[in-house]
Formats: sequence, structure tokens, C-alpha cells
Amino acid sequence: LHHGCTVVGVTGRAEKAATLARWGVAHPVNSGERDFADAVRSTVGQVDVVVDTLAGAEIPRTLSLLADGGRFIEIGVGDAIGAVSLDPKALFLRGQAFFGVNLGALMANENRLDRLLDRVTHYLAKGILRPVIDRTVPFTAAQEGHDRLRSRASIGKVVLVK
Repeated sequence: LHHGCTVVGVTGRAEKAATLARWGVAHPVNSGERDFADAVRSTVGQVDVVVDTLAGAEIPRTLSLLADGGRFIEIGVGDAIGAVSLDPKALFLRGQAFFGVNLGALMANENRLDRLLDRVTHYLAKGILRPVIDRTVPFTAAQEGHDRLRSRASIGKVVLVK
């Protein structure tokens, strides 16, 4: 939204789709009611950028939504590696790119993490990034926070605090 993008947001629950609409997402899709790939195709056709955090078996279907010259960004902790094989020739012929952001590797590289945190802090200070916090949970109840995330009931981030 910062750069004027038209955003299609996919979620598995009606209440989350309604929340996405309130946040300014132009095309919220409830994949619990409708196939997400069909919904995206019928709404906007193809997309220029995909930011995906789910990985797994849906990567090929999501890649099918990517326009020529498009960029696919997979954010995770390595699930994408064994979940699917990518065809570099097919990506090349369509001018597409697949970027993997391995959060585990990022967290292990202190210099890269510091640079990223500096940029995030800058965007937060300018109001460009406005995180949505579902709830805060004390470190002593971290399992409760993890359970909330796994249940997919959260809308926004679950933040651990002292």
C-alpha cells in the first residue's frame, strides 16, 4: 500500500477477510469459502508480486498466478526447500524470479539482521510500517502465544514481552 500497490489478501476465515478489507486491502479473499487461485484469477487476473508465508504444496498454484516478469517472495524457515521443486527454465523464460527469505538463516546472521532492523525501525518511525498486534503474551506464557498462532485465530502479531 505504501507504493500504491493493489493488494489481494488471502485468508482462510471470513472475519479475517473482513478485517483485511477494513485495513484497505482492495481484494480480500476467503480461501475457506472459495479456491484462492480461482478467486485471484477472476478478480485481478495475474499478479506482479507474491509474498507468501505458507510454503508447501500451494507454491506451484500460487506461481501460476504470477505474471510474466513477476516476483515471488517466499518467507519462512526452510519449508519451501523440500515442499516443491522449481523449474528455473520456466521462471527464466517468463522473466520471473523466486526469492527465498529464510528467517532461520537471517536470525543467525547478526550483521544482516542489524541492517534489516535499522531499516524496519526507520519505516516504523516514519509510519510507513504499522504493525498490527493481536495480543501481547509474557515470556512465561510463550506456549500460549505459540498455540494462538498455530490455531490461526490471531489477526496480527503475537508479541512476547517480559
